[in-house]
Amino acid sequence: MMDKYNIQGYFNKTKDIEELILAVKSAIKTAMLVKTLNISSYEEEFVGNLLVRVTDETKDQFMAMSAPKMLLKDKADELNNSELKEIAEKWQHSVDIMERTFKALNFKTDYLATVNDVFDDVRILTLTKSTCKLIDTTETVSINCQGKYLVYLLAEIVMYLYENNVSDVEISSKKIDSNVNISIDKPCNYSEDLTSKLNRIASFDSNINVNATDNMLEIIIAQ
Repeated sequence: MMDKYNIQGYFNKTKDIEELILAVKSAIKTAMLVKTLNISSYEEEFVGNLLVRVTDETKDQFMAMSAPKMLLKDKADELNNSELKEIAEKWQHSVDIMERTFKALNFKTDYLATVNDVFDDVRILTLTKSTCKLIDTTETVSINCQGKYLVYLLAEIVMYLYENNVSDVEISSKKIDSNVNISIDKPCNYSEDLTSKLNRIASFDSNINVNATDNMLEIIIAQ
């Protein structure tokens, strides 16, 4: 086992044998953990690259679908054919959803300039699990932070509410003084693990703060 993990070290021979055994066990556990972490990193990178390739290929097919949809719509209008018009509308709806999905998959690199941009990505990324309604602002509300961290925060909150069977929740934003506040309208007994994770995510951007008091959550973005 020592040879397998290439463990080397020094031990004082005057020490008790039990101490030596404990040191060896500790070294083997550490080596196995490092190996596990290396494999996890590799798998994460592999899956990430795979998703990029699949997304690129699917995007090409999406572009191929986008062109004929306009021809179909024009032909339906020309013939005034209600059945063709309905098909064209459904096609357009599907293409719009695919376009939004591709945009959401690039949230880490995309420039998310407004609250509505962030909300749109969160809707797509949590679509099948969401019990929340994210309310778009009627006016443009810009954000002075890295949008990807807001996506992380809101996705974690949405998933937590879903997993704890909290439904009919509205998430909205408003400008207060020089800040933009994103609030969750329904109280919930948020776990310490969740609030700790949210605070760790927020710490990556000095303009983002998470306020969790009296079972209410609020994300505050300094402008």
